[in-house]
Amino acid sequence: MGRSMCSWLCTSLGFREEDLKSWSGFVHLLNRPTDPASLAVFRILFGLLMVLDIPQERGLASLDKKYPLPPICHFPLFHDFQPPPIDFLYLTYLLMFIGAVGILLGACFRVSALLFTVTYWFIFTLDKTTWNNHSYLYGIFGLLLSLTNSHHAWSVDGLIVRGGKRADIPLWNYTVVRAQVFIVYFIAGLKKLDFDWLAGYSMGKLGSHWLFQPFRLFLSEEMICWLVVHGGGFGLDISAGFLLTFPVTRLLGLVMTSYFHIMNSQLFNIGMFPYAMLASGPLFLAADWPKRLGFGRNQPIRSELCLYPESTVELKRQQGTVDSKVIGRSKLAIDRKDTTKETKGEGGESEERGKNTSIDSKMAGVTQTSGATGGRKKTSMKGASGGGMRWIHRIGAAFTIIYICEQLFLPYSHFISQGYNTWTGGLYGYSWDMMIHSRSHQHVRIMYKDGKTGETGFLKPGVWALTRRWKDHPDMQKQYAACAAHILQTWHDVQEPQIYMDIWSSLNDRFQQRLVDPRVDLVRANWSPLRPAPWLLPLLAQLSPWRQRLRELDAQLSEGEEAVFLADFPGLHLENFITADLKVSIEVLSGSVAVETSLKRGSDEDDPENWQNTSLSIGETMKLPSGSYHRVYPLSSEPACYGYISFNQTLADIKHNLTRLISLREAILNGSDVNIESSDPNLFPILQAWQNVGMDVAGNGTLPDWAENLLNVAMERERRKMRRVERVRNRLLRFAFKKIHVFRRSILMTSFAMRNLVFGHPSQSQLLQEYQLADWNERENMDSDVTEDQDSTVQGEITDEVQSTRAEL
Repeated sequence: MGRSMCSWLCTSLGFREEDLKSWSGFVHLLNRPTDPASLAVFRILFGLLMVLDIPQERGLASLDKKYPLPPICHFPLFHDFQPPPIDFLYLTYLLMFIGAVGILLGACFRVSALLFTVTYWFIFTLDKTTWNNHSYLYGIFGLLLSLTNSHHAWSVDGLIVRGGKRADIPLWNYTVVRAQVFIVYFIAGLKKLDFDWLAGYSMGKLGSHWLFQPFRLFLSEEMICWLVVHGGGFGLDISAGFLLTFPVTRLLGLVMTSYFHIMNSQLFNIGMFPYAMLASGPLFLAADWPKRLGFGRNQPIRSELCLYPESTVELKRQQGTVDSKVIGRSKLAIDRKDTTKETKGEGGESEERGKNTSIDSKMAGVTQTSGATGGRKKTSMKGASGGGMRWIHRIGAAFTIIYICEQLFLPYSHFISQGYNTWTGGLYGYSWDMMIHSRSHQHVRIMYKDGKTGETGFLKPGVWALTRRWKDHPDMQKQYAACAAHILQTWHDVQEPQIYMDIWSSLNDRFQQRLVDPRVDLVRANWSPLRPAPWLLPLLAQLSPWRQRLRELDAQLSEGEEAVFLADFPGLHLENFITADLKVSIEVLSGSVAVETSLKRGSDEDDPENWQNTSLSIGETMKLPSGSYHRVYPLSSEPACYGYISFNQTLADIKHNLTRLISLREAILNGSDVNIESSDPNLFPILQAWQNVGMDVAGNGTLPDWAENLLNVAMERERRKMRRVERVRNRLLRFAFKKIHVFRRSILMTSFAMRNLVFGHPSQSQLLQEYQLADWNERENMDSDVTEDQDSTVQGEITDEVQSTRAEL
């Protein structure tokens, strides 16, 4: 039974057991001649996707905004490495784009693929904040294509050099790419065995997306999230590689993965990744599938890179796996000889080069078993010129083994690179733990201290960073602290600056808790890529069972109330400020805390007589004074858990007024006779401004701040409503305008940079005119994307002047 299963497995995968029993047999297997058509299709699609990706997700169109003039902090892989001048960055992107075009066309393919790969990885290492799994995968695909011979079909090289560029390619060219795609799915499935994913905590709110509307006919939103999103995601990832590999399930695998990636393209802003994975699916089909569909019928010629059996037909007879009609066709294919003679060397020796058809995957065995005698007979394998196994064949087989082993090991290598670990393993990018961890940040405070004078101050979080991602990774926290210290010393005359960070975060709906010890000076703290960062605080995993209870407490809140749940370590305390428009109370859920409140607003905060101390135990609550600071100290030996329950009066007023404002606006548009000036005198000037300025300007500063905010929110709602009901033609035009602007700006800014490198920089006035030319009509035609899955509540729409409770605390 076991042997028959093994035999069936080998037959399904296109080889025999004997191919794996010796190194020689394995080398012959991986260097089996294979049609390059399918790999060429993948090369073309990947090159096209990268041509589209470079101006967009790689950031060519916004390169000057991504790398502005100092002071600004960057986060390269190597801490002492700084990005080159902006003009040289544009040159690097230009070379990467040229390489992508070369991959697409198959023109000077090897040089183009290497050019794309080298420049891509250089850009990749410049900024760790942009790392993710799919950007890492693009670099891997570029590297693999540069080592394969996918230009042997449908390429400019094939039109120019007809001999070597239309030849067979060795099987290992397919094997490494297929294995990489298999690993992406399979490791992603293994990583989803995490409890948080299987229990439905990783993506707890995705079930509300409009794509899952059909499931709401028979499932609740909670069940959609757990069963469809988490359960379906795990099931597909863990099985997709196997479904694509075996012929009997391949069609099902292609349908499932295609549906999965099309959904992902609508659920997430992940650029070309879904389309790159869609392009990789047909790699698992027969290598000549495009020719079977009628796209080119020329058969590849014999190649020095492959190993051929001396007699394919004799091999088929020995296997007994082909009928006489197939044998007849194979004889014709092998016996055909090219009448062209090639003269080689000084002696004028000539050789005949046979035209060989594509050899099926089951025709290239190395050893055969004789059915009559039970003995084994060796079948000679030769290269295109008649020679046997050479070093290039052995290197291809060895590379395949080493590469697959490395890719299987790398996602689990975080025990080596411990300096990059936080509550999760390593930098997000090469682990294939996609969407498993969701984080929310509650409180981020950065304090600096003058090492000589002792003077302290606070920095706005991310004031010198263009991204918020640095808060989650210890290596980037260290980089930001060092950069902030340098800026403070250079630009603000702070001597020997010290940087202290207090970062609160929640992982997969757990309590908000500290990630960084606020007592550690990160400027002088030691960091090593091989040792854990000493300033990180552990995840309070013992409190994970509280998550269901927290959801229940959140569901019990009254309309307009919000809750924030925190857990803090003994020996530390939280200092918080409650704005005047918030009504906040604190409730203890576990342990005990001491709450210090200020007796007099605006008085000296360092005066101990200005603070009143109140102790709270489990279940006890206390109202906190608005417009002042308070401090919360854990008293128990275990972490203390408590929650803030708040009501934002300003937010409630805006919600009420917004509803009334929209109803009045609709009444006016419908021609109803409503005396707004007498019934709603506060809303009348807002409606007047709305009527006068239309959709472009919000009041021109003639309204008070609260009215200006209300008008902005109402106008944005109307924009969204209009977009939902607008014609498909208008949507397509708006989409096309945005993409045209991206590519137009990329071309213009790159041209200006090349001019600067060759002829030097022009005057400042000319540079300003060029920037205005590049950004022309951007505001009018390039409206920001409004996704359907955005929170439609007013809380998500209000401006920075009226922040929600979560942002305040």
